[in-house]
Order: sequence, then structure tokens, then C-alpha cells
Amino acid sequence: MYIFNFKSKIIIKKYIDRIKKIIIVYVELYEEKDISLKLSIEKKEIKKDITVYHLVGEVDFLEAPKLKKKIFEDLSDNLKLNFILDLQEVSYLDSSGLGVLATIAQSLGNPKQMRICNLNKSIKSLMTLTQIAQLFNIDGNLEESIRIFSS
Repeated sequence: MYIFNFKSKIIIKKYIDRIKKIIIVYVELYEEKDISLKLSIEKKEIKKDITVYHLVGEVDFLEAPKLKKKIFEDLSDNLKLNFILDLQEVSYLDSSGLGVLATIAQSLGNPKQMRICNLNKSIKSLMTLTQIAQLFNIDGNLEESIRIFSS
């Protein structure tokens, strides 16, 4: 069993403080340059009034703001935008990602404007366990979401 003395605790604290500073600098640079390492958002207009955002990668605390920014920019251009978030290629979604999805859903004047499709088992379980799935219109696949908007 290793016992930390006062001096080793100070050294550990200094290293932790350095790591925190490095992370802060990284996040600031990351946001400033809008660099995306783990998430890409492919926007495709299906019809005049239906847009699909195909997400690829991870929606975590670093990437979620990018998604939020993109959706809100597009909504500011067209408040009546009907859109689908296709999560087929999303490999990871954390609480920050869920928070952004909830924020987007709650900001809409009409909750029927947004649909989510192609959830993998882990994301579907996460949404069910957290009971956040109730906020969304969730479809099994993209074709189903398009059909619902088209009707």
C-alpha cells in the first residue's frame, strides 16, 4: 500500500492543474477553428421542406456544440424547417449529445418539425433509460421519417 505524503500530493495537484490548462487550451482552439475530430454532419435537402442531417461519428461533449450550432443556424434561416437527424452512423452519444438533442427539440415551435431515425441499440437504450425518448419523434429508418413528413 502506497501512502501519499504532503509533498507528493502537491506534485500531483500541479500535474492535474497543468492537464486542466492543456484541456482548456485544446477546447478553445477546437471551438475557435471549428475543427471536428469525431463528428461529421452531412446535410442533404430531400425535398423543399425536408432536410436530412446524416451524422457520422461521436456526439460527445466536444462535438455536441457543433451539432447545436449547425441546426440553430439552419433554423434561423428557415423557422419552418422540417428535418431528420439520421443517427445510423453515430457510434457514441453521451449526456451532452442528449442535452443538445433535447434543447433543439424544446426550442422548436412545432415538435413535429424534427424526427430522429436509425438509432443503434445502445443509443436507443440510453434514450429509454433516461426517459428522454418521450421528447422525440423516433422512427426506425430514414424512409419512414421521410414518408411521415411527406404525408
